[in-house]
Amino acid sequence: MAKLTPMMAQYNEIKAQYQDCILMYRLGDFYEMFFEDAVEASEILQITLTSRGKGGASETPMCGVPFHAVDGYLAKLTKAGKKVALADQVTAPTGKGIVEREVIRVVTPGTTFDEAILEGKANNFVGCVVRGGGAAGGRRFALAYSDITTGEFRVTEVAGRKGLETEMGKVGLAEVIGEEGLVAELAEFLQESGVCGFPFGGRAGGEVLKEYFGVQSLESFGLEGRELAAKACGVLFEYLKETQKTELKHLAGPVFYEVSEFMVLDEVVMRNLELFFTARDGKKEGSLVWVLDQTMTAMGGRMLRRWMSSPLLDGGQVLERQEKVAKYVADSGLMRQVREVLKGFYDMERLLSRLSLGTGNARDWGSG
Repeated sequence: MAKLTPMMAQYNEIKAQYQDCILMYRLGDFYEMFFEDAVEASEILQITLTSRGKGGASETPMCGVPFHAVDGYLAKLTKAGKKVALADQVTAPTGKGIVEREVIRVVTPGTTFDEAILEGKANNFVGCVVRGGGAAGGRRFALAYSDITTGEFRVTEVAGRKGLETEMGKVGLAEVIGEEGLVAELAEFLQESGVCGFPFGGRAGGEVLKEYFGVQSLESFGLEGRELAAKACGVLFEYLKETQKTELKHLAGPVFYEVSEFMVLDEVVMRNLELFFTARDGKKEGSLVWVLDQTMTAMGGRMLRRWMSSPLLDGGQVLERQEKVAKYVADSGLMRQVREVLKGFYDMERLLSRLSLGTGNARDWGSG
């Protein structure tokens, strides 16, 4: 077997830590991919597959993309349901040995910031599922989910796998993580729903939340005594830290809610009612949200979708919401003034999230 060059030895060492990812390895002005990653990526990205070496057993498949245009290629890979690890140079070249490299970020379908993928008025949630004890039909599950692009973080507990699948469908997840056996058990549902599922064996629980958010108990999050929900939050938090490779300063504390607070709407009901997409061709145009959404900001659009997918059951809360709407309906002048002000608002949630995580650009700084 041919001796590995220092560079390829470094590549293999990094790849061993990210076996479930396509590894993009920075070499000068390009991100290169090797071996099976190169074969798979070249097909998805429709780029030329070349090779490194002199042929025969020592020949290594490879392909690359320009580092300054990497976002577009990341979008294609994550749209195809792939996780991508970006290994960048962390020391300057000195000419006295190989440049040190390490993974600076892992991009997944549920943690991408790419505007080519994200819909401004829809969330991009990554969820974590955890199951408790009990017989198969009577098991309890916890579902925690977060939108890293806005900082939202929610969690609930449900009874039975049907209840879990209903809640997952209502939330509209882009990605789900959990123990390997549970992800495999949900594989059929995830495939039918177009959700990417990845095994992740995190073991964090409520303690990591206390430490990070600086609280003595989980009562303020509604998680005191809810070990299953606390575990789901802790594991998801651990996953987000691992993918972002930085502090999650913009992430809000988890909010616990009971599914009984809202009307039950499963995927079949939402599809038949055409809340967000038409039943015939799956397009937004012609759906109920397409008719109703006259919001002036992306933040308002996301809130409207949240209200539509989770109708309130408490009469008092419904009346309170109606009274607020009625105030603007009765005063059209006030409504026009407010809409005019909101027209100039940027998507502050996503803008601040990008800046907080260090993925923002000059335009974001100017907008802020």
